[in-house]
Amino acid sequence: MHESEADSLSTCVDCGAEIGAGPDEAFTFGSTGVLCNACALRRGGRYDAARDHWVGEPDLSDLGREFE
Repeated sequence: MHESEADSLSTCVDCGAEIGAGPDEAFTFGSTGVLCNACALRRGGRYDAARDHWVGEPDLSDLGREFE
């Protein structure tokens, strides 16, 4: 892996999956929180692929306040 690729990776706060900077539809929240697409959808989030944005937030209530 190239060093610049490693710098652009995030980790899903729910399942721990690595998330790249590509078109993954990851859900970001707070200053550092990121959910992978699968976890965000499982938590009730709704993603509009045609408009390329989240139209419904996933349930974040059990993730704590450390991401605010």
